[in-house]
Amino acid sequence: MNTKASISTPLKDEGRYCINILRASQADVSNSFSGGLPPEDRFGVGGWADMDGVPYLPNAQASLFCEIDQAISYATHDIIIGRVSQASFAPDISPLVYQNGSYALTAPLALQKAG
Repeated sequence: MNTKASISTPLKDEGRYCINILRASQADVSNSFSGGLPPEDRFGVGGWADMDGVPYLPNAQASLFCEIDQAISYATHDIIIGRVSQASFAPDISPLVYQNGSYALTAPLALQKAG
C-alpha cells in the first residue's frame, strides 16, 4: 500500500481491516474506491455495515476480517501482512474480475457440498 494513500495511517492505527471480494454486480463499489470518488464519499456506495468498528460489505462475494500481524515499510509503500480472524462467503460464486484494464464477465456458479 502506498504510504500516501488516504487509508494508510487509519489502517495502521486501527490494526484491523476487512478485505471484501466483490461480486460481479459491484463494479460501482470498485470504481468508487479507485479514484472515482473523494475518500469521504467512498463508503456511500455499496451498502456498508460495521462489525466492531470495521467496515465491510454484507453482500460481498466474500469478506475476510483481518488483524495486522506485521507491517513492513519499503521505499514508498508498506507491505501489510494480516491474520484472518473471521471469514464469510456467499453460496453462489460470481466474483468481480478486473483484467487487462476492464471488468471481465464470469459465469455464476453454486457451491456444492462434497458428499
